[in-house]
Formats: sequence, C-alpha cells, structure tokens
Amino acid sequence: MSNVFDMFKLDGKVALITGSATGIGQAIAVALAEAGADIVGIYNRTSPEETKRLVEQVGRKYHAIQCNLVNDLSKCQQVIDEVVEKFGKLDILVNSSGSSFNKKPEDIEYSEYEFIINLNQNSVFLLCQAAGKQFIKQGTGGKIINIASLATFRGQPNGLPYSASKHALAGITKSLAAAWADKNINVNGIAPGLTITPMTEGILTMDSLKEELMSKLPAKRFGYADDMKGIALYLASPASDFCNGVVIPVDGGQLAW
Repeated sequence: MSNVFDMFKLDGKVALITGSATGIGQAIAVALAEAGADIVGIYNRTSPEETKRLVEQVGRKYHAIQCNLVNDLSKCQQVIDEVVEKFGKLDILVNSSGSSFNKKPEDIEYSEYEFIINLNQNSVFLLCQAAGKQFIKQGTGGKIINIASLATFRGQPNGLPYSASKHALAGITKSLAAAWADKNINVNGIAPGLTITPMTEGILTMDSLKEELMSKLPAKRFGYADDMKGIALYLASPASDFCNGVVIPVDGGQLAW
C-alpha cells in the first residue's frame, strides 16, 4: 500500500499549463512545482516572469512559450512538440486559459462568439488531442485538467458564449476520459466558483454587486486562486489514478444552495 504523501508527489514530472502567467493558472503552476514538477507555461500578453520566479524559487525548472492560440489554432500541436523537445516528455496538461464578456444574446457579434469558443473550447480540445497522442506514444499515461466554471452547470443570460464553451468543456472532458481511460490517461475538470483573479477582480469587488453575489455563497467569501491548488495537485498526481471524467466544483458551497 502506497504512503498517502507519496501519492501526491510529482518528482520528475513535466506539466504544461496554459494561462499560467496569472490567476488560477499561476497558482496551479506553483502547486505542481512545489510537488516536484517542472513547468512549461503558455502565455500571450501578460509577462510570465513572476510565475517563473515562483517556480524556480521552489527549485523547479520553468520554460515559457508565448503563443496566441486563438489566432492560430494549429500552434497547439507545435506547443506540445516544443515541450517534448525541451524536456523529452509530457506528463500533465492543464488548460487554464479563458475569457468572457457580458452582453445580451441578441447583441453578440459572431466574431465575439467565435473568439470565446476558439479560446475556451477549440484550443482546449486541440491541446488535449495533441497531449493525448503524446501520452499514448510515451506509453506512460498522463493527466489532463481542464479548468471549467460554474457556468458548466447553468446558463448565463448575458454570458452565452462563455457558458456554451464551458458546457462543451464538460463534454470534451468526459468523452476523452471514456476514450483514454484504458491507456492510463485521466481527464478531469475543476469548476471554480466566484474566484478573485485579475479577470474577475473588477466585477467581484464592485460595491453594487459584492453584497448580492456574497449572499449566494454559503462560505460567505469569494474564492482565491490558491483555493484551487489542492484539487489541482490531486488531479495531477497518482492519488487520482482512479478518478476520471468528472468536473469538480470548488465554489464555497454555491451549487449546494
């Protein structure tokens, strides 16, 4: 029987994380590094230097790849190839990039809808596909974690593209889990609740909304990026080897109410 602490170790593992320059992606990058993994971070505009500093501070390697996945989805395979060229393998993929906007459905331009779908959904599938091929080629299995949202479980009247993409993320996660479970590939998701990140801070801290939003939270507080570290480590580690195809809410009890 394995020691439970050993089940959470990631010594010698290589993790690729999108959106790792800030917020939840950055917190997960640090968590996996603290557990022993070397990190490859995809970023677009935000500098990855702080994530690099935090990862190297715990003695792990960090390699940054600048890539705009929305503008060129074909780069998804190139990213996986670069990871393998740099580290010789890939063990963990975390899809943490995402975006949203508020707009009535009747006012949404197709280009706006397409942007969200390409970033939140299409790039995720293509990275999962490329990572899965690499895991199968290596013959060692692998872990994929897709960052979903509570919008995975409900509609958003003024956030249709975001909600649609996150519903699709659940389908991608479950379908890949069913397809690859016999190859020792685990595909799961995390659905953060109202979490303060650079993308949401402006909304969650507005006095006009804060009280209303807080009233829907049994925990009576918003989440923080660090609240995702524990569940991410579980899903990235051998501790979750028999966990597959689930999207786990981390929401302060919001869905329970």
